Amino acid sequence: SQAAGAVAGWRQQGGSGVTGQVRIGVIGLGSVARMYVPHIRRLNLEGTPCGIVVACDLDPGRRAKAEGWGIPAFTTDWR
Repeated sequence: SQAAGAVAGWRQQGGSGVTGQVRIGVIGLGSVARMYVPHIRRLNLEGTPCGIVVACDLDPGRRAKAEGWGIPAFTTDWR
């Protein structure tokens, strides 16, 4: 993926890598989210320890989408 390529390039330039899991919050679970959530998951599979720990959307009905993706927390408060 493009993100994994960026991480590989960073490491080639002397980046030491991540020392722990990168915890990610996703703001907005609309149509674009179905594209980038799988890419975030793929990073974890490719060796960059990361996970989506919370999702936020102004529409409370999108909680089901977050649950379906296995995201452990949901909120409607973006702050």
